[in-house]
Amino acid sequence: MADEPDKGTVLEPLGDDSYYAQANKQRTAVESPVPQYSSDFQPLAVAPPDSSLDIYYKPTRRPFVPLLTILDDGSPTVGEVIRIREPVTVIGRTEGHIKVLNDPQVSTRHAELVRESTPSSYRWLLRDLQSANGTFVRCTKALLRPDRIIILGSQRFRFQPAVQMIAQNEPGTSLIDNQHSPQLLWPALIETASPSTAMEIRLRGSSNLIGRPGCGNDVELDDPLIASQHAIISQTSGGEWRIEAKPSKNGLWIQVTAIALVGTCRFQCGEQRFLFEG
Repeated sequence: MADEPDKGTVLEPLGDDSYYAQANKQRTAVESPVPQYSSDFQPLAVAPPDSSLDIYYKPTRRPFVPLLTILDDGSPTVGEVIRIREPVTVIGRTEGHIKVLNDPQVSTRHAELVRESTPSSYRWLLRDLQSANGTFVRCTKALLRPDRIIILGSQRFRFQPAVQMIAQNEPGTSLIDNQHSPQLLWPALIETASPSTAMEIRLRGSSNLIGRPGCGNDVELDDPLIASQHAIISQTSGGEWRIEAKPSKNGLWIQVTAIALVGTCRFQCGEQRFLFEG
């Protein structure tokens, strides 16, 4: 079984009410019982079907077929739907099974969907193919490792951990006061834009709420794609830093190298977003 380095990242589920609720609604309308009549044309009472007793057919001897939607710009659910039947499906700009020709941020071979067998069934892995701009998933929470990139609204930030700076003595000079303790800098989010214009946000507390200006946040981002309260970065009792999403339209996206796709979730290559329904 392949290595899964991003196991600690929890994908944000889209919810299953949109597709299956509509399917059940259509099923009830189509499969309403047809009255039967006796010889004297008196209608016989027919009990309505109990839709809670039956389930839809699913194959049991072959892998299930997930749906992959290449999302339309500005839509979280609508786009071009592709059925994934190959054991490995490559996404790229000019190579692979799924080509995103109009996005220069997508690498030639950007990422792949890999089907793996498990003791009881199958699972699907999303794996980055060392792309130039990374592969991201929309998640509810994730561990912030050094140099990990996150997307907040329209901006990308690189997580930089705290750096310990030891005070250096000037050669040949003895300090009168040598009680100085090492200086501990807070971790930071460094915007991945041009170095001359990159924004640097210091996380100066154990809990940092991120959102729009004027909404009581510790970190304010003036971005129309950011919610009033978008995410929170906090330090655990063990010293690790984690980020957790707040409810928002555009969500929290985190860079991954390999992660198991569960249920209905979303990922991004370049500026193209995808919806995976397993």
